[in-house]
Amino acid sequence: MIDPAASFADLSVPTVIACLTKLGMRSRYFTDLRPISTAQPRVCGTAFTVRTIPVREDLRDATNTGKLPNLHRRALAAAQPGQVIVFDSDNSAGYSPLGDILAQALHQSGVRGFVTDSGVSDIPGITEVGFPVFCRGSAPVPGTVKFAVADWNLPIGCSGVAVFPGDIILGDATGAVCIPQEIAEEIATMARKQELLESFILKRIRDGHPIEGTYPPDATTLAAFETWKQRRS
Repeated sequence: MIDPAASFADLSVPTVIACLTKLGMRSRYFTDLRPISTAQPRVCGTAFTVRTIPVREDLRDATNTGKLPNLHRRALAAAQPGQVIVFDSDNSAGYSPLGDILAQALHQSGVRGFVTDSGVSDIPGITEVGFPVFCRGSAPVPGTVKFAVADWNLPIGCSGVAVFPGDIILGDATGAVCIPQEIAEEIATMARKQELLESFILKRIRDGHPIEGTYPPDATTLAAFETWKQRRS
């Protein structure tokens, strides 16, 4: 089984998206979700999914008084070390399922990050924790006003992306992407080759070669790339 942290550790989200596109996968990027800080750590892990439904106030109130279990807390507690929580909030930008206290607890438990199509609260505190989050921005209003956790660890939609438990979630300063687990190893191999080629192309540009024929590479550039690889090995 692929180790996402090892296989995707040094790969960029744009390169992975380019490789997914080559295989016809054009709906894997979490559109409109941004890192809460461009300085936050990269994240890579397997998806742990959480599904919500619109709130029903009587059930929410019963949860708040302890008459019903808190499914929100139970769902987050079920996430395992090495996983990234993908939280379906039905694109509720102004509401938050996460604040700095929950982020601290998840970070300490080994959860690698959090992706949600809502906002999150306490962004300065979460940033200080060093817990990677991708969301729609700041949202001080508690999510329980808008939605309620229904279940977890099943297929969900988040920001227009179908996410299955065990899919690979990769995030960096440019955003986050979901890689289907069935093709993750193939994508990682493709992306490594692509990034090596692009590093060579960038070197050629810095050395004064023209854009035409260099990017995208023509036969001459590709031949030079093969020679360059052989000299490196």
